[in-house]
Amino acid sequence: MASKTAKSVAKYVGSYARAMVQRHEELMQRRLQDESVKTRADKLMMTSAQHRKVGLVDDDQLYDTYRDHVHEAIQRLPREEQEGRVFRHVQAAYLSARHEILPKEEQITEANNRPYAILYVNDALDEMHAKLYWEHQ
Repeated sequence: MASKTAKSVAKYVGSYARAMVQRHEELMQRRLQDESVKTRADKLMMTSAQHRKVGLVDDDQLYDTYRDHVHEAIQRLPREEQEGRVFRHVQAAYLSARHEILPKEEQITEANNRPYAILYVNDALDEMHAKLYWEHQ
């Protein structure tokens, strides 16, 4: 009787694990699709973006209010990057309050708009997915 119960439990756990793996793969596939759509939308938005005129780079617009993985990624940034991010936000708020923009030569262009946080965001998101996967095994 005990072996029958053990087999049924093993069968259930195996099917649950397979379902979790499949769910994880679906999430990753959807994430890749979302990123391609996001990339196209971002390119369209960047042509009319006003945030670069006040000195913000694209990754400065990642907000961590309701997204745990973004909050974790921002905490993992090197100190210089965190301080630069805070400076750019304060500068943008100051310029916005005065209804001003930076001079043309100080504005962020496509050439000097480098992503600094997206790698940390992707790592934090992958860790959250892995943690969820292992918690449900």
